[in-house]
Amino acid sequence: MRSGIGIGAVIAAVAAAPSTGLAAVGDITEFSAGISKDSAPLAITNGPDGNLWFTQAGDVNYGVARITVRGRVTEFRRGIGEGARPFGITAGPDGNLWFTELAGMRIARITPRGVVTEFGPGIDPLAAAAAAPAPSGITWGPRGRVWFTELGASAVGSITMRGAIRTFTKGIRQGSGPFDISAGPDGNLWFTGAWNGERDVPGNAVYRMTPAGKVTRFTRGIPRASKPTGITRGPDGAMWFTMNDADAIGRITMRGKVRVFRKGITRGSKPGLITAAADGNLWFTQPDGNSIGRITPRGVVTEFRRGISRGAGPLGITDGPDGNVWFTELAGNRIGRIETGAAPPRRIPVTG
Repeated sequence: MRSGIGIGAVIAAVAAAPSTGLAAVGDITEFSAGISKDSAPLAITNGPDGNLWFTQAGDVNYGVARITVRGRVTEFRRGIGEGARPFGITAGPDGNLWFTELAGMRIARITPRGVVTEFGPGIDPLAAAAAAPAPSGITWGPRGRVWFTELGASAVGSITMRGAIRTFTKGIRQGSGPFDISAGPDGNLWFTGAWNGERDVPGNAVYRMTPAGKVTRFTRGIPRASKPTGITRGPDGAMWFTMNDADAIGRITMRGKVRVFRKGITRGSKPGLITAAADGNLWFTQPDGNSIGRITPRGVVTEFRRGISRGAGPLGITDGPDGNVWFTELAGNRIGRIETGAAPPRRIPVTG
């Protein structure tokens, strides 16, 4: 693998100041108080309780944590299996948080009070032999379920609020490395294929899957070996995704038409995960560039790095309940907030 904090490296390895209202767009605040040493903050999401929730994929200090918009952190570890490596996280339709356990090969639920329940039966056992086993990305999607990708098994799974798991593999190329997943405006699931047949060989596919499991693979217009990584629903009715090895952002319509944006993205910055925000733009992490990027629906990119500690490795990212964007610092062991200039959003839940 290349040096730095690229997505491939994550897979292989795998005090607080309130906003004053006077901050400028792009101003960054880092939070570290209350975060255990070497806990490796990874993914982050906007919770149902008005707080942010993030996973901690550390070897010893692992778990799920909550951070308020003022930066107060509470960590939760009880009920999470040892060495589970919590990875992706999302709010669910039941008012709880749901997260994947990359090494534990389970899906877990945590209530806003911190009570954890793990679910395992139904996850593809073939993933056990993979170097980067099983569940990674996760999203609230159609049919009132939570949906997740399985890296090692080249599969997508769904889980009901009672814990019943179903796995889909038909139409997904073996070794494609499904990484991130998001619900689309068309009522389907969209996910990235980071690999091309074998681990560490970058792929160039984005997939669409209906709730019934019918899969369509899109590659036309996506640069070869670009490694599509993060994906999110955009404000314009399209899906937007990062290309970790191409230093680019992609936009794909519901019909599969792709447009690639490179201008303004620093070479070697390796875009990671991506989110839509309250300001009407898309924001993405750049782990190796140690920065956060913003791209407008027209494709104009601005990068922000002032205020991010050296070697922080920003990775996870989400819109926040305060109208700002929040991100994890995998290597820096912190949570960051970047001002967007937007008012707190009116949240509209995904329904299926």
